[in-house]
Amino acid sequence: MTPCARWALRLTQDRALAKADCVAILTRHRDYGALTLERMQASMRTPVVVDGRNLLDDGACQTTEIIYRGIGKGQFDVPLA
Repeated sequence: MTPCARWALRLTQDRALAKADCVAILTRHRDYGALTLERMQASMRTPVVVDGRNLLDDGACQTTEIIYRGIGKGQFDVPLA
């Protein structure tokens, strides 16, 4: 990817994050790897991330104010009936 294309992608990502209440990651695209937790937390109105592809490190998310839910990671303690 050219430097110009990287800049355009970051600008698009920043616009998408601006004042967002939630980010849903539904595909494992390499460009989503450019998202940093710091950028998400600083840009979003309510930093909630639903990670359907387990792209982000849930341990790293716990060190931020981001509310993170990774699909299939079992963060919820549900009592068995």
